[in-house]
Amino acid sequence: MIPPQSIHAVLFDMDGTLIDSELNTEPAIASVCRELGIADPDLDYPSFYGRTWPTVVETMIETYPALAEVPDLAMRFHRQFHDLCVTRPPPPIPGVQKAIAAFSSFVPVAIVSSAYRESIEATIGQLDIASEITCHVGAEDFTRSKPAPDCFLHAAGLLNVNPESCLVFEDSTAGLGAARAAGMWVIAITHRSNDLARAKELGHLAIDDYTELEPDFIPRLCEAG
Repeated sequence: MIPPQSIHAVLFDMDGTLIDSELNTEPAIASVCRELGIADPDLDYPSFYGRTWPTVVETMIETYPALAEVPDLAMRFHRQFHDLCVTRPPPPIPGVQKAIAAFSSFVPVAIVSSAYRESIEATIGQLDIASEITCHVGAEDFTRSKPAPDCFLHAAGLLNVNPESCLVFEDSTAGLGAARAAGMWVIAITHRSNDLARAKELGHLAIDDYTELEPDFIPRLCEAG
């Protein structure tokens, strides 16, 4: 793994990394399940963090096979989750806007999420960071969900940088695994980690939120590159 001083781009996951939106995962899924006659679904909701809605559906079908017959189920989950996030915007992870602004003054910054583009764009608007984001990658842009590295490799290609020179901020174990599989340097955001021990194992560094970054961390990291 490269030393952290050779960073030429920074990639941020979104849900749980930019905003505390994973709080809406369970309500969104439970609401749609109730509409389908499953009043109290027996699901491991944190295991869905960082994964695309089609992958979530595939996992749910293992427990509830009848869901395989429901058309456009992944989009129904997305729609409910997105609407929740728009009507009651999740709070930003502490310090994230300041961190994005600081990084963007040195290197390109991208958002790389398993969410659909409209959710990413809504979050960009909520945080007022459009001028600081070079590009964003959403679920429409890759086939294999995290922990496959495809989304991060796609972002590196869009930015025309080597994967080994990318720094990733991620919260879910699926996303952390994807960043590591892409050969990138990764910082775990443990604010709402679904597996704290595993997150610390996968991250080259683990912080609860961006306020824990040392004052000179960003310029020291980027200026050295």
